[in-house]
Amino acid sequence: MPDLAPARPEPGGPGADTDAARLADLGYTQELSRSLGILGNIAMGFAVVSPVVALYAVSMVGTMIAGPAWIWALPIVLLG
Repeated sequence: MPDLAPARPEPGGPGADTDAARLADLGYTQELSRSLGILGNIAMGFAVVSPVVALYAVSMVGTMIAGPAWIWALPIVLLG
């Protein structure tokens, strides 16, 4: 039965991964870390919560200054 596995390109041959070869020449290995550390988790939490807090603050300021009528300005702002 024939081998159905894809052929690996020869180093330096056509189709070789020149970026990985360049990184290997510089002493690095090609890798992609798909995890978040504690600082990344804190930053994501801050980025998710901040717009909600801003929305509550804007609604409070709008209600205090213009009263309930400020809600009619929202569609105009959202269209902009």
